[in-house]
Amino acid sequence: MVMKSCEECGEENENKYLGKIRGKLLCKKCRKEVRLNHRAETFEMTDEKEKAKILALQKEQEHAANQAYYKKHIKKVAKEESKGVEPKIKGSTRAKARKKSNSYITIQERQNFLRMLMARGLSFKDAKDRVRDLVKEQIRVREVMKGKNKSNKEIKQKQQQMIEDLWKY
Repeated sequence: MVMKSCEECGEENENKYLGKIRGKLLCKKCRKEVRLNHRAETFEMTDEKEKAKILALQKEQEHAANQAYYKKHIKKVAKEESKGVEPKIKGSTRAKARKKSNSYITIQERQNFLRMLMARGLSFKDAKDRVRDLVKEQIRVREVMKGKNKSNKEIKQKQQQMIEDLWKY
């Protein structure tokens, strides 16, 4: 790292933190001071019309910056608080793998059953009722078998058999 001194105050800084203004290498503090002095001098030298334009432009820029901050931060937080939603905590989102169960009919299977039953001559309403009844029956059978302390394996086999019976219809 190359160390150089500021030409204004003489403070040692790394080369990457020095900047040039009017051909001089200046540190951050000195550059800020030079810019502020230049703005003050420029403002004093201008006439009243130009000062009014400068002040109007400055207010407009401040307003735009405040609006941008409000839209980005304040409005988002207020929206989440009004919904009662807690902010999401970033971190691991790795979901655990779900085991596919053959005990219930998926949406795609239901659609396939409906198509199959309609192709065999049932009306849409009758086919829909038949599939809905099968799902209700599966839930009822599961509760009954749980009451008899049957294992999950036996329950799945019974429900799978009910699905196969629908295919055979």
